[in-house]
Amino acid sequence: MMSIHQQISPILRKNRMLVKSAATRHIPKPREKFLVHIRNISVFRRDGQRAVHKPLLTLLALARFQSGETKLVFPEIEQQLQTLIWEFGTTGTSKAPNAHYPFWYLKSDGFWAVEDLDSLSTRKGKSSEPSIASMRTNRVIAGFNAQTVELLADDPGLCHEAAQILLSNAFPDTLHLDVLIAVGLDGDFVLPSTKRDHRFREDVMRAYSYTCVVCGYDGRIGRNPVGIEAAHIRWINVGGPNKVCNGFCMCSLHHKLFDSGAITIDAENLTIIVSKSFNGLGEPAQLLQQLNGKKISLPALADEHPHRAHLEWHWRQVFRKNQGAIITDNVA
Repeated sequence: MMSIHQQISPILRKNRMLVKSAATRHIPKPREKFLVHIRNISVFRRDGQRAVHKPLLTLLALARFQSGETKLVFPEIEQQLQTLIWEFGTTGTSKAPNAHYPFWYLKSDGFWAVEDLDSLSTRKGKSSEPSIASMRTNRVIAGFNAQTVELLADDPGLCHEAAQILLSNAFPDTLHLDVLIAVGLDGDFVLPSTKRDHRFREDVMRAYSYTCVVCGYDGRIGRNPVGIEAAHIRWINVGGPNKVCNGFCMCSLHHKLFDSGAITIDAENLTIIVSKSFNGLGEPAQLLQQLNGKKISLPALADEHPHRAHLEWHWRQVFRKNQGAIITDNVA
């Protein structure tokens, strides 16, 4: 018959192991939790569709925090947020995007708070979503929650780290500086370093003979190409692969214009299309307009030709098909 000691020893050993496991288990610190929330911002995703509303609002809030504002008043930032979303996100319509969506729904991401919820009337058919008219009339206030404000105040570098994550997750590196300037983040900001696939860069440039598909530029210093880059058609942060069929060789200028939606390549005819939103009086801008309709040269290998699905994605998600200024939506 086992003694009492023999019977309880295994139980004690198990309990000691559980206590030790609990003591050594990593419990995320508030700073780490905040950055996890930033990385995991919930955005609408379908068929590679870009949804930059929440990242842009968060970047705008970080910029305002740097200038001493911890709270945002919806009607005071609505037009600026609409413009940001239109410039860096929405591409298919001249109708203003709904800035109240991120302002309201960011509260589900763990670091945002909306005040005076009881004063808001809901949209017809939407039991949990306030009407835009109610948000304007009641001058709804939102911003980082109290814990996040304390974290950002105690750690000045946290603002920049969060912004770097947002930029890397939502935009190609050619647009990072433009986004920072547009939201108003300070000039001392260190841009995130992009983890580039050097094999992709070399394979794309080789396939196109180190020549820009738009203008034919092929400049070199000695044997080294200068001002020539490998541009992704479908951006890697929305699932674009590092394959030649998802890339073009472009000069630095036309890479920037391609990522900005000023130009695209037609999926059917493989011709250059210049956006009607693009304009300029100088000779370089006029030269770009003259390239509209020009057929691009393709790699020698058929499997390196641009994939139709990636070209169609760029047409839908990046290319500026609309013309003129945004039209403000006053629907409740």
